Amino acid sequence: MTQRALVGEAGTRRLRAGFRAGAAAALCVMVLAGASPAWAAPPRAGRPAVSVRGFADFNYDWFAAKQSFSAVFGKSTGTFVGGGAQVVFRTGLYVEIGVSRFQETGQRAYVYGGQAYGLHIPLTARLVPIEFTGGYRFSLTPRLIVYGGGGLGTTQYTETSQFVSSSQNVSTRATSYQVRAGAEYRLARWVGVAGELQYRRVPGIFGKSGVSQAFGESNLGGTALDVKVIVGR
Repeated sequence: MTQRALVGEAGTRRLRAGFRAGAAAALCVMVLAGASPAWAAPPRAGRPAVSVRGFADFNYDWFAAKQSFSAVFGKSTGTFVGGGAQVVFRTGLYVEIGVSRFQETGQRAYVYGGQAYGLHIPLTARLVPIEFTGGYRFSLTPRLIVYGGGGLGTTQYTETSQFVSSSQNVSTRATSYQVRAGAEYRLARWVGVAGELQYRRVPGIFGKSGVSQAFGESNLGGTALDVKVIVGR
């Protein structure tokens, strides 16, 4: 149980299958987003046909693997910081790429009889999701826009300790899937803020060995409350 505190590596076949399934899901989202709901306000004529925008991203996550994170870090929540870019179309369609980073230091642990025990061996874990999202936006007022979408990405997970052999450290990557919904408020012509709720699923990393296997937790994702500061129209 102590060789790898949280995870094991994903199989190649499962990763490829995940990419194919995620691509299909993203395509469905893009197709569905093309149809404007009847009750949505029409796009404002003053908006550009295509707008490219950048954003800074701050989100607070509630991890799905609650017991595993609590055993190693003493809590099952964490903060991601990142940024990215959006392309927004006058029709309401948008596409986005975002990159974020989470890092936390805790201790290696083992599970016996359903109870986790710390080993007092420092451990640092890092998560770096890269996510591609497509969706649809519509205006409730000239300043308030609501939106929803989904997509897929890839998540890099690393786990290192100073006092163990290199074979006990972890560096792996897996396909991730996400859905999100939120609202954007335009503070000025070129500045906006947005709040959104996101759910991310990352199978194929957790549940192979260590604490996550003992607790039967296989999803490295979770639910997040996200705040964006947007620059662009």
